[in-house]
Amino acid sequence: MNQSITPFLAWLGTWGGSGEAQDSQAVRIRCTFETVVADTALRMAFEATDLTGQTLYHGVVACLGPTPTGQLRAVALSTIHGNLLLEQTPDDEGVMALAGIAGNGNHIMVTFVPEGPDRLLFSAMWRPPEAAPDDPRLGRMTANLGKLTPMRMPPPDQRQQ
Repeated sequence: MNQSITPFLAWLGTWGGSGEAQDSQAVRIRCTFETVVADTALRMAFEATDLTGQTLYHGVVACLGPTPTGQLRAVALSTIHGNLLLEQTPDDEGVMALAGIAGNGNHIMVTFVPEGPDRLLFSAMWRPPEAAPDDPRLGRMTANLGKLTPMRMPPPDQRQQ
């Protein structure tokens, strides 16, 4: 097992929740983490939709693996930003903070903060290359995520007839 992904193994599975994007736009988030490449890397699939799940606002597929120094690096494709190369940035232990510049020039910052055994706080910010950090074109999204469990059939004696 690669040490750079070890802090995030508790996140394996699917997470979901709701939050908001810029202009208080309500969003529904679904995010899945799984190990890949003989457990040396993580695959993350992320979708932000409207509350009905019918309109995709943003989708990302990423592979997060170790750099030669043991930090995480994410290679990703985004429906908004195109190709991404994000580097792990210093943060508190157990926090996944990534930042970089997208293929379209946007500055990207993505953070997952554990807030309990089955809770993650997700936040992302992006801005165009020429924009100042307080530019009104700043994009953002935040959501509280809970770990989703697969649906299971109740035991036969508890099923409704």
